[in-house]
Amino acid sequence: MSKRPLVEKSGQVSHQELVDIKLAIDETTVVSITDFTGKIQYVNDKFCEISKYSREELQKVDHRLINSGYHPPEFFKQMWGTIRRGKVWKGEIRNRAKDGKVYWMDTTIVPILQTQEKPYKYVSICKDITEHKQAEEEHICLGTNTRLDLPSEDRHTSRSRSNTNKGLLQSEANMSRSHLSGSDYSFREAQRFFRFSPEMLCIVGFDGYFKTVNPAFEKILSYAPEELLAKSFLDFVHPEDKALTLAQLQKLSTQASTIQFENRYRCQDGSYTWLAWSASSVIEDGVMYAIARDITESKRVKATLLERSRDSTLEADVGAALSQSGTLPESLKRCTEAIVKHLDAIGVGIWTVDPSTAPGTTDLLSLNLQASAGHLIPTDTFPYHLPPDHSLIGEILQTRQPVSTQLSSTSKHVSTSTGKVISYSPFLIPRLPKTAVGVSTQKIFFTGYPLIIQARLVGIIGLLTHQPLSEVVQGVLGWVANAIALAIDHAWAREELLSRREALLFRLASQIRNSLDLDTILGTAVTEIRSLLNVDGCHFLWCWSEPNRPCLSVTHEACDPGLPSLLGERPSPYLTPLAETIRNLETLKIENLAEASNLDPEMRSILSDWGITSGLLLPLKTHTGQLGAIICSHYDSPRLWSDHEVELLQAVVDQLAIAIEHAELFAKTRAAVLAAQTQAQHLEMALEELKQAESRLIQTEKMSSLGQMVAGIAHEINNPVNFITGNLSHATHYIQDLLDLVERYQQHYPKPTPDLQEYIEDIDLEFLIDDLPKILSSMQLGADRIHEIVISLRNFSRLDEAEMKPVNIHEGIDNTLLILQSRLKASGNNPGITIIKEYGNLPLVECYAGQLNQVFMNIVSNAIDALETQRLRQAENNLCQGESESDSSCPPTLSPTIWIHTELLDSHQVLIRIRDNGLGIPENVIGSLFDPFFTTKPVGKGTGLGLSISYQIVVEKHGGILKCLSEPGQGAEFWIEIPIAPQL
Repeated sequence: MSKRPLVEKSGQVSHQELVDIKLAIDETTVVSITDFTGKIQYVNDKFCEISKYSREELQKVDHRLINSGYHPPEFFKQMWGTIRRGKVWKGEIRNRAKDGKVYWMDTTIVPILQTQEKPYKYVSICKDITEHKQAEEEHICLGTNTRLDLPSEDRHTSRSRSNTNKGLLQSEANMSRSHLSGSDYSFREAQRFFRFSPEMLCIVGFDGYFKTVNPAFEKILSYAPEELLAKSFLDFVHPEDKALTLAQLQKLSTQASTIQFENRYRCQDGSYTWLAWSASSVIEDGVMYAIARDITESKRVKATLLERSRDSTLEADVGAALSQSGTLPESLKRCTEAIVKHLDAIGVGIWTVDPSTAPGTTDLLSLNLQASAGHLIPTDTFPYHLPPDHSLIGEILQTRQPVSTQLSSTSKHVSTSTGKVISYSPFLIPRLPKTAVGVSTQKIFFTGYPLIIQARLVGIIGLLTHQPLSEVVQGVLGWVANAIALAIDHAWAREELLSRREALLFRLASQIRNSLDLDTILGTAVTEIRSLLNVDGCHFLWCWSEPNRPCLSVTHEACDPGLPSLLGERPSPYLTPLAETIRNLETLKIENLAEASNLDPEMRSILSDWGITSGLLLPLKTHTGQLGAIICSHYDSPRLWSDHEVELLQAVVDQLAIAIEHAELFAKTRAAVLAAQTQAQHLEMALEELKQAESRLIQTEKMSSLGQMVAGIAHEINNPVNFITGNLSHATHYIQDLLDLVERYQQHYPKPTPDLQEYIEDIDLEFLIDDLPKILSSMQLGADRIHEIVISLRNFSRLDEAEMKPVNIHEGIDNTLLILQSRLKASGNNPGITIIKEYGNLPLVECYAGQLNQVFMNIVSNAIDALETQRLRQAENNLCQGESESDSSCPPTLSPTIWIHTELLDSHQVLIRIRDNGLGIPENVIGSLFDPFFTTKPVGKGTGLGLSISYQIVVEKHGGILKCLSEPGQGAEFWIEIPIAPQL
């Protein structure tokens, strides 16, 4: 496969995305496309902008137009050799613009291959690196391989001056050599640049020691030049940066190139300064030329910004983790992962206390790990259970203050937050990696925060880091601890509410399942609600409207024995405000009747008459329109109704509405059951008769198909059977007569002539007489092997395969065509039917093979019937017009043909299309093709069940699609679409 189709097969992008991508490329990258000869076919705007040539000037020319003459011919020869082999070429090219200005391009050339893996065009993607090359030439102009573009000197003079500048750097004592007389001015300028450059310039030998340093070294690092020259370059590098620095310098010792790297360099006072290095080498001289720039402040600013960004991202991630749905351990797990990710922590753990622990018993609190993340978890650093006497955790439990301390091999630590000397349990120290001498050099810092909500400790968060946490990070962690504490408290409260609500709803649901008696359900509901919410009274009332006035009826109550009962109807007109509240499905929450300023005076009078001081009313409405309400009330004291309690009561009300509907439905059902029992018995009998009739019809259709199959077999076997059986008996008699004649000859002529005797011996006459009857017997047995044809029928019908299994669809179609061969081939005036197979590459399909073969048989048989009907009608028309079928004046008709096409639609579906060029099917008939007993054939020619059963097999048994596409006079086409494997 070529590379182009692979690209075209990749993910599709929208037109707008392509426009955006092109815009981004045009803004940043120089792009051109050439043909295989190098002629330019396309350039983007960036190419024209840098080269100063228009598109018209660049069309149909090659890149020689912008060649600066800098590179030798071998350079371009190597480039063309690479891309013509179909390989990608990368390199730096110096070009010349139309205005004469020189610019450098970092170039990548990608060949586009044909199907024969030969390039037919090249795509060049370039980046302008002119400023970088100019800076590089300025910084390395003192090296031997630097090219200086001097207006009055040729390249040879420039190379000589470069060698001279290298001598300047090798030793300040040799900077006045006599052979520099022609370049004294340039020499002095280079010397001045070396001395007064604000950047650090140096020469380092391949032995690792400084050869020359400029004064900027002393200014930035505070070392005297003698101190630097006395030590190796790597002696001043931070231990953590030595490996990277050494790897970079080793590159320069093996290849002449320019590299950039950063490291920390030690100053005179022992501190470290961040330096950005740019270095190149001259391998033949064994030296490296390097420029260093102090980037300490830039690093500090970046680190500060990074820390602030990291902290902000941590807060956002923790907030998002706590706001996502899921269990409490899942939310806390996401929080620990975010902390490890953003703070680069060794490990983070969150412990929670037992929610059932009584307040004020902190000495007895034990902590269980809920979530942890990091490389040293869980048992090594964060055990699942922390006892209350753990020292580090114990300090947090006692002081309710954060603890931050460095862990060491001793058993004592000084808390950085409280200043106290505390001990710790050794199991909290992780097992650290050992150095060569067996002692870990890494420092470990422990930081713990209490998780407090409303002066109640709910847990502790602890983390281990290699570095102490800054004040900014500690502030962020304080916010994170508060957010996690609030989330834990909310989760516990919700779990308690859900537990209480689920218990109540479970009891109500059980009551509904056990009894559909509405009185029992409502009585259980008010009793359970009063017990759960611990209220003085709980009532259920119905609300309906009589003519010109509302009516309320309290039907169920559960209250203190000493309180008056509210059961009964209350038709008084002053109940109108309460009835309106229920009709509007408004929740009424009164925490203190005496202080409820926004309460309707009439509503206040109703509640006051009932003796209610605080109450909660939730209305309900069934689908049939019935209105009711649950009222929870207190009579002696106010009550603050929480949102959780309102939510709980609303769930109970919703369950009651369902229970009421079920009870109503049950009552209506019981009334209708008695009337429907007799009808159900009659329907059951009718259904049984229909089932039997359906079985008979299906069996009849199966037998019809089998009859067609047997007829085809009889036709195919008839000729060979007649030939064998008709001639075998005559052959037996003839041969027996010949044998008798031979025997008579032997009796009358016992002594044959020598020639005849010799022939008798040659043919072994005695064996021939004995074996010939056996041969005839074997021929008789050969007729018995005709039963092998029946075996091929089994491959078609597959009557012994009731389960789905992978089969070859093409084999089933071929078997069907074999059975119908007698109806397909030409005979007499019948020209026969041509079968055109357009088989695709199909995998094995898991199906009911025998039933699917029956579908093929029904559809192909119908196609044959349609073609035969068309032929007969044409013959009748010819006879009516007085024309014979051979009359050349008759208009030619299409040869009867059936096309069978198979293809794989996707990785899950197979399509089989069976099409004929018969008379077609009218549009008003297509909609009824698959209905039972519907047929367009004359009486006795079809039952009308073939396509109906086929539809059931394809759609219901296989979950596929069976449809017919047809127009009158255009033939008919049946689509069979089935899945490769059954849908789960």
